[in-house]
Amino acid sequence: MRVPSLEEAERRQLHRALATATRERTRVINRLKGLLAAQGLVMSPSGDFPHQLESLRRWDGSPLPVGLRHRLGQEWAQVPVLAQRIGQWEAERRALLQTAEEASMKQVRQLLTLTGMGTNSAWGFVREFFGWRVFRNGQDVGALSGLTPPPDASGNTADARGLATAGNDHIRAMAIEIAWGWLRFQPTSALTPWSQPRFGHGSSRLRRRGMVALARKLLIALWRFVEMGVLPDGVALKAAVRLSHQSWSTGCEPGLGWAAREETGFAVRTDLEQGRLTTALSRRHERMPDQVFGGKRPTRIEGGLRRIRLTHSRALRTVAARRDERKSLTSAPT
Repeated sequence: MRVPSLEEAERRQLHRALATATRERTRVINRLKGLLAAQGLVMSPSGDFPHQLESLRRWDGSPLPVGLRHRLGQEWAQVPVLAQRIGQWEAERRALLQTAEEASMKQVRQLLTLTGMGTNSAWGFVREFFGWRVFRNGQDVGALSGLTPPPDASGNTADARGLATAGNDHIRAMAIEIAWGWLRFQPTSALTPWSQPRFGHGSSRLRRRGMVALARKLLIALWRFVEMGVLPDGVALKAAVRLSHQSWSTGCEPGLGWAAREETGFAVRTDLEQGRLTTALSRRHERMPDQVFGGKRPTRIEGGLRRIRLTHSRALRTVAARRDERKSLTSAPT
């Protein structure tokens, strides 16, 4: 059994504390919504939540009970504290990502070049998995993540059970979550056409099992990417990523501008640096023409508009043909 050293265990504290605080904030906000829903009120707590409590009225027009308002106020007092902690830890993580020169930070930057890979997932994969463990093959990767079934052999029978509870549960949950988004953000990847024909058109149970298989293959592909520099087949990189075959070992030089980073052969130009819109809605409209898994076919909206245009043109042709027929009948000699 491989036991992490004191330094390796220390590197895990930042993202684990951040994840715990985020879950705690979500839990408190959901409790506030539940207490209000019991009184027939639906609202999302915001910055002026204590002042909103004074104006809230129940179904019969009466104000909220004093005890309930006191409890809601106490619960809300935890939200700003948690938000402040989350902001501090995220700022610390950004600073480390920009300035740290250790090998694990270069691996995080390397994963961030993939489309659909965010800071939380890239940081977690490296700090929890790739940054301190040495894997011999893909079986080790799948076994440590808990995404491989344990063998069940007895006499002449040999079978495989369901997923074991062993392994790193943080990585297992994150890998399955990234696998669901991989089909959306990486439609040209080799893993997408492998998964869709097998599981994409089945029942919900079959799709969930397919996500586990895809997560296992994806985790092995990411391990080869950060360890050996082998880019997964058909994977899409983020905007204006320029990579040479030897650039994975050097990494992106932190603290440099776009022009200086471009000279290193490993550069990622963000949407803000390109002057593009960065809202989720604008990015969604840009992705819409290519959002069909496994091929370049029209999307549902484009297909509907095309059918409307075809129907309209056919109707116009039919009307014109009938008009020409009437003209020919009326102009024919008797």
